[in-house]
Amino acid sequence: MITTKLLLAVAPFAGDRLPPGTTPEPLEYAVPRYRKKPVEVEAMQWDGTAEGATPIINWVLSGGGTATYTCSDPDRCAETDGDTPHGIEIRTLEGTMRADLDDWIIKGVQNEFYPCKPGIFDATYEPA
Repeated sequence: MITTKLLLAVAPFAGDRLPPGTTPEPLEYAVPRYRKKPVEVEAMQWDGTAEGATPIINWVLSGGGTATYTCSDPDRCAETDGDTPHGIEIRTLEGTMRADLDDWIIKGVQNEFYPCKPGIFDATYEPA
């Protein structure tokens, strides 16, 4: 197992205050490291349009999930003929999350759906 050493600076006793100008004594802890298991997921990237949201929402609904196309500012949207940011709200295992322009929507290993920011997706996944 690979570990990383964590240096933690602490006062001699919990709640103690060190005199001004002094440095606490560092303590070392070995923190275990883990690697993600290789798993394949299904994912679709959203282009931010209503047309692009439709197949994603249909995919989520057909998989037993809940997703809706939403407007961040309905009043402005009505006044500007839809020229306002929209999102896809997805009910996840942790609650409702919002997918924005260029976010990926992932179907996970428990058949759950959730949004993922592009940078995290690119760092975590590659085509299967």
